[in-house]
Amino acid sequence: TKEDAKKFVNENNFDFNIYYDFTLDSVKNLEIYSYPTTIFVDKEGYINYVRVGTITKDELVDKINELK
Repeated sequence: TKEDAKKFVNENNFDFNIYYDFTLDSVKNLEIYSYPTTIFVDKEGYINYVRVGTITKDELVDKINELK
């Protein structure tokens, strides 16, 4: 949920924006066909990594830290 995401970011002292695609515009534009899909975007706005399927908390934290 949106609340869980905010809590996760705050608990881990991450400093970045989270994009919620409630209108599914990005899903259509990026041609995402599998759920869940996690997309990591670097500071320049380039897609750095895409994870199709579930992602573990450890993998999520590792990928976020790589982009710092």
